[in-house]
Amino acid sequence: MSLIPIGRFSEMTRLSVKALRLYDENGLLRPAHVDPSSGYRYYELGQANRAEAVRILRSVEMPLDEIRAILDTDDAAAARKQLVAHRERLADRLATQERMLAYLESLIERKEGIMPYNVEITQEAPQRVAATKIRTNLRRIVNDIGTGF
Repeated sequence: MSLIPIGRFSEMTRLSVKALRLYDENGLLRPAHVDPSSGYRYYELGQANRAEAVRILRSVEMPLDEIRAILDTDDAAAARKQLVAHRERLADRLATQERMLAYLESLIERKEGIMPYNVEITQEAPQRVAATKIRTNLRRIVNDIGTGF
């Protein structure tokens, strides 16, 4: 067994030493050997495949716990399901960013400035109000809204 020091493994895999330490702490990519006296980490050449998979999935901002679940499963369908779920999150984030860009473009095009209205602050006399609080979830929200009124 040929052990590779963490610095060399870092260069080989294009993962920083700091990232390798984090992945070790999270159980994602444990070193093959840790020197008990110095704490220095060593890896095996065979760990490069897992390191590359981690690097690829991190490059698309997948959370570490999801990467670990994907890499630790032998169920290809479950791994694919997690990849699809992450793709959907990224698509939602992209749609939000696109809406923000469109809104920013409309602000840039405005001739009369950024604010489309004037803000006025007024003082009102105190008023009595009633409120109700209901705990709900997505399955029950439609019914609970009626109850709230």
